[in-house]
Amino acid sequence: MNKALTLTFLFLFSFVQAQNYYYSSTPERNRVIRLITSLPEIVDEKKSFEQHHIRMAAYIDHVPTKNQKYYYVTIAEDQHDRLMPHQTFLVNPKTNEINYWDILNDKIVPLKIWRKHHYKDQ
Repeated sequence: MNKALTLTFLFLFSFVQAQNYYYSSTPERNRVIRLITSLPEIVDEKKSFEQHHIRMAAYIDHVPTKNQKYYYVTIAEDQHDRLMPHQTFLVNPKTNEINYWDILNDKIVPLKIWRKHHYKDQ
């Protein structure tokens, strides 16, 4: 049994690495991650990473709770032994509303505004 779990983990880990993203265990979480990883800005960033032989990871930091309605999805560099976060997005799973978390100023910025102002500096 333990050997089967280990082999399953290795298989899943290999698949995840091949995709350059980290996917979660539930269909809804996978859908939320795909919303972020399919943004044109993230697709472009992934291409830029790949040109420099850097792998990109996308993972869920926080899940919605009774008091907080968003998934927090982080885009990071996968440096094998650690992840270096680049951006964090908030996704409302009921409406698919996407916001950017400006960590430096601790502000939630609508995607439309982030695209106008912040993306140019990235």
